[in-house]
Amino acid sequence: MRLLFVMLFIVGICCTAAGAQDAVLLQDREALCPIVPEPLVSKIAAEVKGKGQCSVACSGCGCKGGPGYRHGGDCVAWKDLVKKCGAAPHAGCTRECTPVKQGCLGRAWIIPLAAALGLAIQFQRADAPASSAASQENEKADQRSAEQQVRKR
Repeated sequence: MRLLFVMLFIVGICCTAAGAQDAVLLQDREALCPIVPEPLVSKIAAEVKGKGQCSVACSGCGCKGGPGYRHGGDCVAWKDLVKKCGAAPHAGCTRECTPVKQGCLGRAWIIPLAAALGLAIQFQRADAPASSAASQENEKADQRSAEQQVRKR
């Protein structure tokens, strides 16, 4: 199954037009944090296990390819995103979304992973205002729908 996701990712990157590639890679170059549906968090954590280590020196949450959120003074790992920050839009944490350093596994690769699972990923700027109560309710409804889709698979 992992091999399928990796292959889909490679095919997606290789076969995408240059302009679309630039748009995807924007998630790694800009201060953008992913808003991740809960069922996708565990899939991402499984995919990055053992791959997220890079030896570059950098500062700021997300610079080595993590989700880019800070909780209690520490950067949050993919596997702890929902546990520490709460469900999307992860309001229990501070969005830092430091751009990913070259040589590290970025965040853009989660877009084709989500698509392969029939889920959508949104990215939000670090300095974007917190969502209103109404839009948070809509996001929770979307998340429940996404969870039901994943359970059916």
